[in-house]
Amino acid sequence: MLHLKLVLQSFFKNKQIYGPFIFSASILTALNYIFWSIFKNPSLAKLQQGATITTTASLGISFVALIGLFFMFYINNTQKTIEAKQLGLYNMLGFAKGDLYLFQFLKNCCLLLATVAIGLSIGILFSKFFFLIFQRIIGLDGLSSTIELDVLGINVAYVAGIYLLLLLKDLFYVWRVNPIELWHGAQKPEKEPKQNILLGLLGIVILSGGYYLAITTKPNMAGINKFMLAILLVVLGTYLVFISFSIVLLKFLKRRLNYYYNPKHFISLSGMLYRMKQNGAGLASICLLCSSVCVVMISTISLYAGQQKALATWNPTEVVLNLPQDLTPAQKTTLNDLAKKSQVKITDETALTLAQPLIGKFQGNRFVEENFSTAIYKLAGLTLAQYNKMQQTNYQLKENEALIYAPNEKLGQQLTVASHKLKIKQIKDFKLAINYDHSIFQPVFLVVKDQQQLDKIFSKHHQKDSILPNSNNDYVYLKLFNLAGSLPNQKSFVQAVVQNFKLVSAQYSFKAEMRDFFKQFTGGFLFVGFLVSVALGLTTVIIIYYKQLSEGYADRQRFQTMQQVGLSRKETKKTIIGQVLAVFLLPLLGSGLNTACALPAIISVMKIFSLYDQKLFITVSLIVFGCLSLLYLGVYLLTAQVYQKIVNQKD
Repeated sequence: MLHLKLVLQSFFKNKQIYGPFIFSASILTALNYIFWSIFKNPSLAKLQQGATITTTASLGISFVALIGLFFMFYINNTQKTIEAKQLGLYNMLGFAKGDLYLFQFLKNCCLLLATVAIGLSIGILFSKFFFLIFQRIIGLDGLSSTIELDVLGINVAYVAGIYLLLLLKDLFYVWRVNPIELWHGAQKPEKEPKQNILLGLLGIVILSGGYYLAITTKPNMAGINKFMLAILLVVLGTYLVFISFSIVLLKFLKRRLNYYYNPKHFISLSGMLYRMKQNGAGLASICLLCSSVCVVMISTISLYAGQQKALATWNPTEVVLNLPQDLTPAQKTTLNDLAKKSQVKITDETALTLAQPLIGKFQGNRFVEENFSTAIYKLAGLTLAQYNKMQQTNYQLKENEALIYAPNEKLGQQLTVASHKLKIKQIKDFKLAINYDHSIFQPVFLVVKDQQQLDKIFSKHHQKDSILPNSNNDYVYLKLFNLAGSLPNQKSFVQAVVQNFKLVSAQYSFKAEMRDFFKQFTGGFLFVGFLVSVALGLTTVIIIYYKQLSEGYADRQRFQTMQQVGLSRKETKKTIIGQVLAVFLLPLLGSGLNTACALPAIISVMKIFSLYDQKLFITVSLIVFGCLSLLYLGVYLLTAQVYQKIVNQKD
């Protein structure tokens, strides 16, 4: 009973330590509950895109679970430096190690009960609200939000598992440390860290390597793996730079006597230097968390806002048929009969015959065929007669001349395709620049003089083992048209066409279905991205808060000593603001650099899914980083007051 009373007194006395921890852990538990309630929602299983939505929710579960684990262990480490004096005091009052073990056990049990009770209450209370937002974003009605017992059980087990690991860590800490040293350890000054120039330079090299990989990432499947490697290098490099290179830099400034012995720099520089080894990891974590918020929000908002452009590329008309051969007169009659039966009218009909595409990439003045993982483009061919008819132009071409539509490339006047050298002119307008098979390769189109020239270039060189639909044929026959009629009748007509012509999913595309798919796909990512960003942002704020808290306690005695030898309150405040601002600007600047270098890789990934809009992307990036900077500044102002209050407290 005494141990429990001491635990509760400790919570009350140190509410500024435990209060934010319980609140943040509860919010993360609530977010985890919301994601699980979506993942386990039975009404989603009935939807056509239900599997896509649940997969997206599972990504959110993984992210929030990892963030929660990292957050609670990080804050637990920070609390240790503050709790050491308290545990040392209990030992001096007669507590043996067994009593300290019991104290830690009861402390974690109380924190577990508070986190579960508050977190699940918030989760249940707000799950319906967030579920309505989720429905609105993905554009679906008829979904129901229910409280599932297995979801509650999963979340309790998750939180209990983390607290069990924390308890084992706390018990090991008490077992390893001599209790009498806890009291002295809390007062023991830190030694000046040793500089490691090689480790600092290694951090810069690794970070630069990560930046290089991110900037040079190409829009293909291999580029995704390259981007993942870049992320790992940036994470490792950021930690090494903040931990090692920051010490090298501060010691360099210290050796500059004119700079170091300036009253404006002496106190803040010495304080930063003595604890940078410990704080470097915290600053690196803040930098990476801010970078993650930027990358997640820029990516998901750009995806959601750019879905109309992708839809226009996939479905320029209401219906697109991708056939292995042209429709016969009888089939055309059947198509019209099905339209009349479904009470819809076929309008704006267009037929387009394309040479089977080559997949590859542009390399200098050549189009080089590549495999699935390294290819960027699919190059399809058509005759000049077809192009002039669609575009209502009157171009004339010779045997070795061609027009090319490649909006993301700046090509010269010569191009070699499948050993054929062509004199080319790049065109900027092609009404049916369609990604007809919805592949990850960006469509480009080569317009040649006639059918004979088309056969020479494509018929003997297209890839027979291609993953593209109808790839065993030399040509792709596209039938595109719009529909006039009600949406239910349009859906009925498309279903009838699919059944009558025995089409597989890769051979037809209906714009209404594609619109729903994009809204659910991008909307799901936007919803997950928003909640993950909330978790990342909350973790960042709490890490900053605890960093200020622990540094305030560590600096209090030092500032009080300096005040006793003549440092005024005004000078103390000025020094505190300068020191905190200098430390806080580093992660923000680092996150800005990380985000800027990640943008080319994000663009490449978005191009794979035809979701990149340059103007929109730049606008979103500037707004997201601007908002993050303002929020970061607000957190700095609030936590600087906490730091100053602790420093000015009397023991």
